[in-house]
Amino acid sequence: MSSTDDLNPAPSATPPAADPTITVPSKPASTSSSSKGPSWTPDTITTQLAALRKTDDELAAMKKTAPKKITRFYLAQNVMIDEYLTPVVAEDPAAVAKQERKITLAVRLSLAANMVLFVCQVVAAVSSGSMALFATAADAFMDLLSGGVLLVADHAARRQNVLDYPTGKKRYETIGIIVFSTLMATLSLQILVQSITKLASEDQTKPVLELKEIALVCTALVLKLCLFIYCYTLRSNNMAKVLMTDHRNDLGLNSLGLIMSLLGVKVAWWLDPVGGLCIGLLIFRSWASSAWENIQLLVGRSAPASVLNKVTYLAATHDPAVQQVESCRAYFLGNSMFVEVDIVLPPGMTLHESHNIGESLQKKLELLPNVERAFVHCDFEFTHRPEHSAP
Repeated sequence: MSSTDDLNPAPSATPPAADPTITVPSKPASTSSSSKGPSWTPDTITTQLAALRKTDDELAAMKKTAPKKITRFYLAQNVMIDEYLTPVVAEDPAAVAKQERKITLAVRLSLAANMVLFVCQVVAAVSSGSMALFATAADAFMDLLSGGVLLVADHAARRQNVLDYPTGKKRYETIGIIVFSTLMATLSLQILVQSITKLASEDQTKPVLELKEIALVCTALVLKLCLFIYCYTLRSNNMAKVLMTDHRNDLGLNSLGLIMSLLGVKVAWWLDPVGGLCIGLLIFRSWASSAWENIQLLVGRSAPASVLNKVTYLAATHDPAVQQVESCRAYFLGNSMFVEVDIVLPPGMTLHESHNIGESLQKKLELLPNVERAFVHCDFEFTHRPEHSAP
């Protein structure tokens, strides 16, 4: 997950409710002839939703007269409606395999880049004696170590053992990210201590920064920029997103370290340890928040409202026999989501028919991005207590 969000939340005029337990008004039990016909069917829901979509002419007129917030609202609503009305189809297995190969390549290239960056930063830091460059060198070392952690986690997640791990080992990736983030946050505290000690001491020696050190750091920055662009193209994958964040942070931190080191040489000695202090604070803030976000995913945080709404819409419009969506839950277990849906079917329906409806809905829900498993429960009424004793 994250990061967590391929289906981005979007405002809506009348989407299904965003509560984790969602109830849709019951469809008439009888479908006998009527002048108006049933008020709740997949066709009417889809038609009503499509009618809410603003045309290009309406949006153009709105841009001229309405406030920008209103225009942005309806633009986002159009995107959401298009997403709801687009059929859910299976991904091409060849495309999925190709994407996985790209992720593996990104992990390996990042590990190699961190090795190069670490060597460049150590040489530059030792040669110049700059506290800011020592901070970035320490960051590069932890990147190298943490890259190894992510590579091991990725390898472990791909090795299937259905007897010991019936649902797979994808949570290894989330645990690897938490370990990675914790290492980075711990390193930042050490950088803070060293920088404060340097500022409090009477040693006012300026760092010695020559063209060689500057060239080494700039080479590492160019390499990181290339990898950031590559990982950005794969950012829908949580592992690639973490690597992208790492490269982005390295670009900022190493640029800041180089600038503060130059200022320590040219302006005042204390600017160099201040640079180390700033780098430590930035590292701590970034990776502490990353660790907390992934801990929430591992614990089982609820999916965004947009995901719940999309799942409810798919369940409600899946088959004309669906009389009600009793409840809908979607929650993270690691980087992927589990979905639970309870639907109400006619009491007189055969087991064969209800099974086919439930199974086809399950397969449709498992085609959604980041949904690892879907569970569909078919019922004939909705006035009973919840099936599970624990929430």
